Amino acid sequence: MLFRRSAKEVKSPTEYLKEYVDVLEDTCVISETEISNVSMTVCKKWQDKNNCTLVAVCNVLEHYAGMYDFIPSDMDERYKVVHEQAVACGYDGIHGVSVFKNRKLVNRVIHAFCKKGFFKAKSRYFPSKKRVIKVLDAGQPLLLSIGSGYYFDHTVTVYGYVTCTDRTTGKSYVLLKVADGWHDTCRYIPWTHTGAHHITCMTLLVNL
Repeated sequence: MLFRRSAKEVKSPTEYLKEYVDVLEDTCVISETEISNVSMTVCKKWQDKNNCTLVAVCNVLEHYAGMYDFIPSDMDERYKVVHEQAVACGYDGIHGVSVFKNRKLVNRVIHAFCKKGFFKAKSRYFPSKKRVIKVLDAGQPLLLSIGSGYYFDHTVTVYGYVTCTDRTTGKSYVLLKVADGWHDTCRYIPWTHTGAHHITCMTLLVNL
């Protein structure tokens, strides 16, 4: 059941909770935390295969493009640089970037855009659910590479979360808000107290 709960596409937090956790929509109080200026660009914009990590990097960098003029605002120009650096990390247009090279890829991309060190990438394997929420609360979007469930062997951009609190029990359930690279609208990943299980790697930018 734990893996089943994480093995489907989630378009609506309340519908998911109703189906899997027996929480009804009319008893749910919903609050949202969302990081602005994160792109929802999809993988099929380019012809490359298994380019989810490349697209996730581009989508995360959208958040920083308004802060640092060395990051191209044009997505095609940005993707070209990311693609070049991904090739240096073993990407061949068919096989995806290894999760163990996420940090290396992002660092190479930042270095390609700007030689000066404003920030660097940091990866954490098997991060706790609380740690991921803490990063989002700090206003930092992140890459999440997933090794289980609906997004098995896929990387998404996480840019917030939804908290659904059951008025009858007081229990809160959290679902992550993601740009999944397959759709140009928000999808959700069941997270805290939802019964779902995930194997993940979190990659984010940290200030120097």
